[in-house]
Amino acid sequence: MPHLQKTAGLADVFSEVTYKTTPFEFLTSVRIEKAKSLLEQTDLPIYDVSIEVGYTFPGNFIKRFNSTLSNLDL
Repeated sequence: MPHLQKTAGLADVFSEVTYKTTPFEFLTSVRIEKAKSLLEQTDLPIYDVSIEVGYTFPGNFIKRFNSTLSNLDL
């Protein structure tokens, strides 16, 4: 149980350091920014971009990419 408490505490510290984002949100934003760069600067297919940024399944990448972009204030 002490290990779980330490892990939960890390998420709180992470949120403070990264301006109130969770580790998952931070990782997603890093992945999406890298994907945007690859899509703009290369001719890689979506499948290759999804693998390059850490998604095993292109469908999951596409859903997350679209969801993230639709939530931006453009």
